[in-house]
Amino acid sequence: MTSSLAFAAFACVLIALAANAKPVELTAYDLAHIDDTALLAEDIETYDGALDGFFITKCVDQGTYSGQPLSYFQTRYYDASASTYQIDTTRYIGDPNCVPARSDVYFKSVFKGIYKNKGPNSVLGNDAQKATLTWVAANVTLANSSSYDAVYANKLNQQCPCGGKWAPGETRYINATECKGVASPSDDRLCQIVTGGTDYYSFKWVDDVGSKYITSSDCFDKNGGTRCWGNQLITGFEREKLTESQNRDPKDCDYVRWANYKTGISMAYRNCQTCDSLECDGCLFRELNPDWDTFNDTQKDLTTWHDACPCIYYFADTYDADWVRTVC
Repeated sequence: MTSSLAFAAFACVLIALAANAKPVELTAYDLAHIDDTALLAEDIETYDGALDGFFITKCVDQGTYSGQPLSYFQTRYYDASASTYQIDTTRYIGDPNCVPARSDVYFKSVFKGIYKNKGPNSVLGNDAQKATLTWVAANVTLANSSSYDAVYANKLNQQCPCGGKWAPGETRYINATECKGVASPSDDRLCQIVTGGTDYYSFKWVDDVGSKYITSSDCFDKNGGTRCWGNQLITGFEREKLTESQNRDPKDCDYVRWANYKTGISMAYRNCQTCDSLECDGCLFRELNPDWDTFNDTQKDLTTWHDACPCIYYFADTYDADWVRTVC
């Protein structure tokens, strides 16, 4: 990837995080316990087939930047009953396979907000549905790895200062009440998000059991989705739902099960231990399912994930590794 293309891709990423940046101030626990009454200012709208649960995508190889490989990974959690979402987006430099321990985190975002399922999309048809995302709180950290980072920070200070100052290599915790004004369609994507712009998109389940879905490209529209909900669905990029086994009891990790999974869990711990937030859940799953792809058989992937779950929690107890306690 050329330098100019890398910078263009930068504008499409929600947030940036450098490896030498200050520690993230807002933890996954903090995000999970934000007062959800702030999210429910509007009546909850529900439709059959709404997005609900934990979803991951495959790792995307994004070429190279300054001679180093770039890769991208995203995890999402939707709670349809509460009309909320949380999205963790991580971009890595130094490894093409999204392995935290073999790379530096180049860009990162953690957003939480309001998710609305708006029902069937009559333009796209074929069971496509309309949806919106409106953020409420986020961790925002800018990279500090090139001369462009200062230019980008200055751009944000002009378009969406959010009651403070953006600077390379620094993390900010912001909420929607701090980001006043309305972004211009030509403003940076991040500014459109943090100034409260509603993100419009469409999605469609690609199976009969609600385990995988595809989306359209998204956009921000002051006219209630007029310009966005006609965007075509992207068929080559699926998000897969990881269901929970509900069996996290370490006592169920007997010697046979431990023998089957100890090597994989230990390797996952080593490769994922520099992760943060929902990124950790996705990393652990990928490490325990090295051949996983959203186009593979979902049930086979989940059988390993569910069967290993008690041993994951056994490992967390034995080695004092709380971050390993995942959503298996």
